[in-house]
Amino acid sequence: MNEMNKDTKMVELAVGLDFDQNIDVLIAELSEILKNKNAQIITKEVNDETVVTCIYKDQIRTFEDLNLVLEFNFTKDIFKSMKVSVAHHQINENDLELYIYKNIQIKLLNSVYKENSSKYTVRVYKCIFNKTTIKGVYTINWGNKIQMFPLMDFEKDESFSEHIIVFDVEVRAVNLDQARSMAYNIVSDFTAFLSLLIDVGFQDLRSKYMNFLMKDNFGRLQASRYRTGAYDKELGLYIKDNFYGITPEDKPGYDYGPIYLLAEETKAKAKVTYQLDSDAFLEDKFKNREIKKKSTMKNEYLEGSFAEIHNPYNSIKVPRKIREYFREIKQLEEKNVNKYEFFRNASRIYALAKNIEQFNETSAISYMVASVEALGKSEKMSFSEICRKYLGEDVDLKFLDYLYGNVRSGHFHSGEFAFLEYEVNFNRSMDSLYTNLIRKNRQAKKSLRKVLVSWIEDNLNMRYH
Repeated sequence: MNEMNKDTKMVELAVGLDFDQNIDVLIAELSEILKNKNAQIITKEVNDETVVTCIYKDQIRTFEDLNLVLEFNFTKDIFKSMKVSVAHHQINENDLELYIYKNIQIKLLNSVYKENSSKYTVRVYKCIFNKTTIKGVYTINWGNKIQMFPLMDFEKDESFSEHIIVFDVEVRAVNLDQARSMAYNIVSDFTAFLSLLIDVGFQDLRSKYMNFLMKDNFGRLQASRYRTGAYDKELGLYIKDNFYGITPEDKPGYDYGPIYLLAEETKAKAKVTYQLDSDAFLEDKFKNREIKKKSTMKNEYLEGSFAEIHNPYNSIKVPRKIREYFREIKQLEEKNVNKYEFFRNASRIYALAKNIEQFNETSAISYMVASVEALGKSEKMSFSEICRKYLGEDVDLKFLDYLYGNVRSGHFHSGEFAFLEYEVNFNRSMDSLYTNLIRKNRQAKKSLRKVLVSWIEDNLNMRYH
């Protein structure tokens, strides 16, 4: 105990909020934020300012039941500043900065502008790589109404075939920038949870110049170089990315968005922003738009368990209980936010693993191990403990030690590559180690996914009987 006290340090961070309206709404929202946190609130008047000190318990990173002190002051017209402090031996100012932003500032901003908000249905584009696309249209209420469907439906007889998936998201926001930010973040988490459910990675659509081999009219191959992108016929948009790379079809040369120039001639670097054009055309596309039923695409559902590893040569079938899955996730967030956040983090890491496995298997398996490890924190269990719980009789402790020590720790801490990505041998017929590593790779994915799926079945009421 004495050692703990010696290492403990007081960390505090102050931020200026400069809200000039809706003081009563802000105070009410702060009270809502602190609800169920055993808060002790002390209010005092200093000259013409009101100073409120809140002492309560909350979580930062994996540290639970921290004693935090939140102090803010305001006048009758202006919400002026806020300061958060905590005594802990591993918390730093960066932790507090992120804590204030995620848990207080965003919620306050949303409450300030809620009354002046408008409805937007923002479209976000993601890529998957598979022989076929996701077939059908799926409408899901997940706090926000979301509709998912493929931009185009085509099939190519190879697994590394790009398909663009559309996500329409209903949000309420004060302006287009806020609406697009909200929708993008919602889709990022939605696709992370979805990646874990269907075992498919979702990537951002990012345009780039690439080299192509194309046949001319005589069947001869010609090398060409073009920009990649997509065309959304329904909205009349050319898409290079989800940020500032959107162009209306009636102005193909149109550019908008901030361009940042960094001047390095002096020691004090200056950032200058140039606005090329307005985004009024997106305001017209997204504001007050309704999500409509699309009857031309038939949904392809998966009946039964979703525990199998997906092969990118196979079609993607969405589990029939997808809506129950997301409803259970929302209920988990409301009932047990800490457990929800660990599951969310595990899903994000799993989604990252799915996106990088086509490039590097060691990194992919390492991230899958980290995903299970993050999920273990939801039950205060180590990696091996949660594996033993959810693998049951199928648990292979020696193999788990290999995954955690040789693969994950060797990769993250020592830069090692367990699957010999830097020692390639093209003579595979004479390489017994390569065959053995393929077996280990598949066993790893099967075991790790079984842990994650078993947790989902038990905790999100997704077990098939």
